[in-house]
Amino acid sequence: MVCSAPPEGRARWAVRLVAQEAVKRRLVPRVGRETIRILLLDHDLKPWREKMWCVAELNDAYIAKMEDVLETYEKPYDPQEPVVCLDEKPVTLHADVRPASRAQPGREARR
Repeated sequence: MVCSAPPEGRARWAVRLVAQEAVKRRLVPRVGRETIRILLLDHDLKPWREKMWCVAELNDAYIAKMEDVLETYEKPYDPQEPVVCLDEKPVTLHADVRPASRAQPGREARR
């Protein structure tokens, strides 16, 4: 249940919501939050967590700042003023659109 999308109107699963939904779906007659917490822990499930990477709106101000950064990268090496790049990849990933992955035991949802 918690590896699927949360109920409509909810952004993510929470321990209390899991307990309420389990009763609502008649999976159990009643259940406490602590029982749900322990079950999630035992199965290494963290349905409230989601990794996400997003790109800001590509407006003129964003592009100008991006060009400033790229200009910095193009500067010749100066040992007195080194440039440290922390990008994961040296390219923009606009065409690299990947589908979201669902949560699994030991792994949060990814978008």
